[in-house]
Amino acid sequence: MIYYNQRNYGNISYPAPGYESATVKTSGCGPVCMSMVIENLGAGSFPPEKSVALALSSGARVSGGTDMEKLAKAVCEKFAVKYSVTTSIDTVLSKMRYSGAIVICNVKGDVGSYKGLFSDSGHYVVAAELGEVYVTVLDPYLYAGKFDTAARRGRAVVNGNLVYCTPANLAQDTKKYYIFERVKKTMTVNEAIKALQEKGVIQSPAYWQNAVQVVKYLDELLINMAGALR
Repeated sequence: MIYYNQRNYGNISYPAPGYESATVKTSGCGPVCMSMVIENLGAGSFPPEKSVALALSSGARVSGGTDMEKLAKAVCEKFAVKYSVTTSIDTVLSKMRYSGAIVICNVKGDVGSYKGLFSDSGHYVVAAELGEVYVTVLDPYLYAGKFDTAARRGRAVVNGNLVYCTPANLAQDTKKYYIFERVKKTMTVNEAIKALQEKGVIQSPAYWQNAVQVVKYLDELLINMAGALR
């Protein structure tokens, strides 16, 4: 699993009005999370340097941190992904389990008597994988001993760069979820015929190009066959 820690990027500026000296280390959890989402979805290479540049150029960097919807829209124009927003943990778990989604969680931090699990203030983390009991979380501001404090101990388990917590603990800590999924590229029938010829499944492309004009649903069959061979 691909992991980036924003604490390693103190040399990259991430300024905003009133925060001109801010860096990725101090304020860049949003774009670093986006890097982990795109790369773990397998949608392309998107290291923090590129994610930060896109956040700045798209206007997603704001005084309060990162406007995740602005960054999400910019990312969806660049990569074959789509996003949706929810406050429902049930929707998140369903999308992760059945659609292979990866989710950016906007955690709320300390609120009243509640003590934040992943941060004492606003922060973004990535729900990367759903297991039988735990959600695997990528926290871009992970450091040794973070979950050993009295308020956090027992609410999460750390193994290397991975944090494991129950869906209930994640839901209690999060105010909004940004769900990202791969978008399947639609193959044309000519692309399917070419792919099947290259695999040795069919011959005479011209024959099949003519055939799809007269045989109902043949185009869909060829596209599905080619897709299955990828």
